Order: sequence, then C-alpha cells, then structure tokens
Amino acid sequence: MESPPFSFTKAAVSELLRLTKTLNIADSQGVRVGVKGGGCSGASLIIGFDEINENDQLFDLSPFRIIIQKGQSMYVAGMLIDFEEGLGFSFNSEPL
Repeated sequence: MESPPFSFTKAAVSELLRLTKTLNIADSQGVRVGVKGGGCSGASLIIGFDEINENDQLFDLSPFRIIIQKGQSMYVAGMLIDFEEGLGFSFNSEPL
C-alpha cells in the first residue's frame, strides 16, 4: 500500500491511537478521511473510523489503514491533519 495523499501531525496520530484503544476499534476498520455533504454551506472534510467498502482506496499509515472513497482524493490531497485538545481535528493546507 502506498502513503496517503496528505499527512498527519504527531498530535493527530497520538489522538487516533488513543481513540483506537479507548473506543476498542475493530481491526476490520480503518481511518476514513473524505468529504461529506455539500448544499448551502459547501462540503465538509471528515475523519472517523469506518469499515472498508469496495468503492474505497486504501493507504498505509502504520499502524492505521487510511480509507478514502474513490474520487475524493483530490479534495484532501496536500492537507495536513492536526489535532488540538478542546478543538478536535482540523484540516490545513500544507505550505508548498
């Protein structure tokens, strides 16, 4: 498996590890990153644990499998996913 088209800060990886243990996430699940919705306020970027579907691309970020629905990579490419206590996860454009 190749690396995802975006990156995670150490804080984001630490929080994902904590959540995996705290929520007792099944081995069959991965970390889904993608786009949800649309409408008046536009699309929202999402992150969460989910099952892998046949319409998904898988990426390796050991110890996690990163899941992106096919066709959504362009929306998250180049993003830096961070976590800050009290604020949660955030998606930031990485400097070029």
